Amino acid sequence: MISVSEKRRTAEADRDWHPMQADHRALRASAERLDEMLGRLAAGASAAEAEARSLLEEFRLRLLAHLDAEEQNGILERAAEAEPRFARRIEKLRLEHDVLRQDVVALAAGPAPRAAGADWDGFHARFVAFRRVLLAHEEAENDVLHGAYMEDVGGRG
Repeated sequence: MISVSEKRRTAEADRDWHPMQADHRALRASAERLDEMLGRLAAGASAAEAEARSLLEEFRLRLLAHLDAEEQNGILERAAEAEPRFARRIEKLRLEHDVLRQDVVALAAGPAPRAAGADWDGFHARFVAFRRVLLAHEEAENDVLHGAYMEDVGGRG
């Protein structure tokens, strides 16, 4: 039988899980839009440069707010309490937040200038690499949270 504290923990996780998932989807959509824009710039479409810089700043703000919200709502800490076997993975995820913050701030500064203008081709490659790291981070969070709340607590009876 599921205890009252486990039901409460599951309800709290459910409350925080859905907004976090919505944030992950919004971040992916924003990254896709930005990736497409940077791809056009890398191919020489300099007319979109101002829009790309605006999208970079929007993406930076969205990601920073998302990371702050994850840390403030405590869902990862509650997952570690619910399933101590995930504690190391969760600590690693929290440490990755600092790296993601640093990297997105650096990306928001835009590409390095060069004699003929901005190096959008090289910058696009950097963004694609960052996007892969961010996606892997989000998937790892989802896996841990699913394992802590949905499989283990839901499977007890």
